[in-house]
Amino acid sequence: MPVIPRPVEGSAAVFVAGEGFSGPFFKGDGAIDLVCGRCLHRLAEALHPGQIQNLVLQCPACHGHNVVVSIHALENFVSQVQSVPAAPEKITHLKVALENAREKKSSTQEVMALIEEIAPDFDTIKELLVPKGPGDFYGLLGFVIGFLAWLQARKQSKQPPSVVINNYFSERDPFRGVGPNEICPCGSGKKYKRCHGK
Repeated sequence: MPVIPRPVEGSAAVFVAGEGFSGPFFKGDGAIDLVCGRCLHRLAEALHPGQIQNLVLQCPACHGHNVVVSIHALENFVSQVQSVPAAPEKITHLKVALENAREKKSSTQEVMALIEEIAPDFDTIKELLVPKGPGDFYGLLGFVIGFLAWLQARKQSKQPPSVVINNYFSERDPFRGVGPNEICPCGSGKKYKRCHGK
């Protein structure tokens, strides 16, 4: 799930684990698992699309704040952006610019202007980044950056990678069976032992 800065007190519904609780916060009978975008700790199991939204879950393992956003909106975004023909250089340029904007904590308007300048044909990114609840903007921006990294890898290798973007939703554990010297499935490009295998 997208990790966001700690929400301002009273601005979002934040689920915090009590003493000794390791999760998951929610269990259902669907096919979607939600894991922490920072440490991959399981926060919710077997949910249905849209079952929970507009919540922030504080990971009991790493204390990262993970925002739950509409999976349906993300699915629409992914299919629309994949259909736009774009050169790998443009995707790389946009990804780096958005990473820098996130580091600087740029405003929504500044990020929208940046997208318009670099990739005006990616209107769906601007539509997705319109905040619908507290914490949405930076959470969704993290997802967009992760997706652009995935799309960049896909366009360069001409074959779809086996990684689910930012592990946002997955029916299997992408880290099961990964050797310490293999490339980490998160898409960082680092060896597993130096990334999520620590």
